[in-house]
Amino acid sequence: MRTVIAVLFSLILLVGCADEDPTADGDPDQTTAAETEAEGATDGDAVTIVGFSFDPGTISAEVGDTVVWTNEDGPRHNVTADDDSFASDNLAEGETFSHTFDEPGTFDYVCTLHSGMSGTIEVG
Repeated sequence: MRTVIAVLFSLILLVGCADEDPTADGDPDQTTAAETEAEGATDGDAVTIVGFSFDPGTISAEVGDTVVWTNEDGPRHNVTADDDSFASDNLAEGETFSHTFDEPGTFDYVCTLHSGMSGTIEVG
């Protein structure tokens, strides 16, 4: 009986992590891979989400640069600044989030769904 309850609880947690279309709210920072390509993002301004980590973990950018995060993991992830200056919806595999940095500074961010996932954008 305990095994059945544990399995049901695990399924409920998994279903709870899979939300509806993350772009449905019309978030202007939420983009598709095609839109990102059309914007001409450079490799230096790109972060890949893979293996429950942000790669690279730290990148440098200039004021006015747009950083694009792409989820290449099966599970959903998000990108949330420690100072709440930016936040994505939960990104399904293949989805992207972009943010333009208008001020210099160090911006630490995490995936709020998975502890231990963190990264830094250093804007000069």
